[in-house]
Amino acid sequence: MKICVLGAGVIGLTTAWCLAEAGHDVIIVDRHASTAKGCGSAANGGQLSYAFVAPLASPATLKKLPSLLLSPDAPMRIRASLDPALIS
Repeated sequence: MKICVLGAGVIGLTTAWCLAEAGHDVIIVDRHASTAKGCGSAANGGQLSYAFVAPLASPATLKKLPSLLLSPDAPMRIRASLDPALIS
């Protein structure tokens, strides 16, 4: 099958790659002259910064975990309830 993928950013390229791996004839079309020049790919719109998230940044956070979980404005929180799915 011949498939045209619009956009040469992260999603477009990975989609085209998977389609090509599956045996399809793929062409990628983008409005820019080179790849990854759109907002999500060029400006780190989809950046994963797991090392810089406050609750996960250091082992010292384990000491703060109880107060973080109970604070109403905490970056992470578990709302206690009698929901069987939460308990399990």
